[in-house]
Amino acid sequence: MGEVAMKHRCNQHCFSGITLAVLPLILSGCLALPGGTSSPAPTVTPVGDAPTPTEPVLPTATPSPAPTVPLVCDANAILRQVDELLEGRAFEAHYLTMNQQLTLSIWLVDPELDPQATQGNLADNNRRAMQTGLLVFQEVIRQVPCAREVFVNANPMIVDRLYQGWYRDVIPIRAFPETADMTSDELLDAMMGSARGFYRSVPPRIEPQPAAVDACTWPEARAAIAQHFGPERRNAAAYLIIDAPADRASRGEGVLVEVQWDVHTIEEMEEAVILENLNPVAEALSCLWPPVDEVEVFIVDVHGWFAVFGMVPGALIRERELPLPPERVLIRNMYEDEW
Repeated sequence: MGEVAMKHRCNQHCFSGITLAVLPLILSGCLALPGGTSSPAPTVTPVGDAPTPTEPVLPTATPSPAPTVPLVCDANAILRQVDELLEGRAFEAHYLTMNQQLTLSIWLVDPELDPQATQGNLADNNRRAMQTGLLVFQEVIRQVPCAREVFVNANPMIVDRLYQGWYRDVIPIRAFPETADMTSDELLDAMMGSARGFYRSVPPRIEPQPAAVDACTWPEARAAIAQHFGPERRNAAAYLIIDAPADRASRGEGVLVEVQWDVHTIEEMEEAVILENLNPVAEALSCLWPPVDEVEVFIVDVHGWFAVFGMVPGALIRERELPLPPERVLIRNMYEDEW
């Protein structure tokens, strides 16, 4: 999600409906007999064997085959199916263009990862995190056929129960095998050439500190952000990654929150409107423990095209400088700005 070299509008696929008109065939027949008289009917002497009368054979109507309805794939419908498929797990799912390709992103908590891993079991934790990321996408691709049709890439982001980052990647959807009955080890072996994401090179830094009196947990902060955007804005998400893997080594480690929402008009991409949406986000995160070091913002259009990137320094949130001062918030419009 931190990657921001993404400037591409994705093609839409339109499918026309099929209308089948069935016209019934109506058969009717009439047999007119002449009126009789009182004279006796003449006697007819048959010559040879007369044929045995048979019932007329009417044509049998052959039922027309049912029309084939094309598979109409919609990215938002896929997200709703992912919601149902992963119900009961701590996750976020959304989509946007990454590297100019439409990408399905899934952030997922794996409670079986050891948040206190040491150098001795670091490799085992990394392997499990990668298996978790691959398995969840294998499940989505198998259960939601449209995922292969709509998305080019898969973007797994796996954290432990303390939200410490372990694995994130960008993998071509076509690289996932179509074989359904694969063990996690078989899937891992099959994907080793394609899954080359970021892993932990050092164990997590365990720094237990007493939380502030008014501190809130990530589920509470996340719920407040979701309430702001509302359920009708489906391609919106917020997730927490602590000590992100090696892709952020240049920025240092810390508490990273990534937020995305979609817009429907050009006006919604104006700086003033973006700040109006960021203020409630910052307020929801101001009580988070551990405190936020950085908030990255991804704004996409209705097609998932990455349109605006933003960054809010954690100091503004920790110090509760609200409303956010515009001069200290980075906002880059991908339509207009040069990078």
